[in-house]
Amino acid sequence: MTRQRTKTTVKPEDLKSYALLQFAEGFTRFFSVLPKYAFLVFLVYHLRYAIKELAGKETLALIKAGISYDTGCGSVSWISAVLLIICIFGIGYGLIQRWMRSKQIQMYTAHVQQLERLIDKKRSSSNLTSKGNTNPRDK
Repeated sequence: MTRQRTKTTVKPEDLKSYALLQFAEGFTRFFSVLPKYAFLVFLVYHLRYAIKELAGKETLALIKAGISYDTGCGSVSWISAVLLIICIFGIGYGLIQRWMRSKQIQMYTAHVQQLERLIDKKRSSSNLTSKGNTNPRDK
């Protein structure tokens, strides 16, 4: 069962679309990293004002970041509530992604092993479990 290879010719239209695709990929890559570096430049630019103001002065600065809330009758500050909600959603998202990845691996494990046996009957699989975890015997 050998596949016949055919000689392909490249058309000028294909080269133009490939060049356009490469340009679009570079353009999107540039604008995907731009906010990160723009934020750093913004931060350094405005940090210089704080350094300039504190230069030559004796200062005692206590910088404290924390979240405190009272579960009793007290109220939760809005920033604490927002951060707590973001954390809960982040943890939930991670758990769902792990579950979905495990299901996807389970779905394709048997298929991959079958294809491996078709190509080479003596081929051994990676000996991972059906969920994609390391085999307990290998630990």
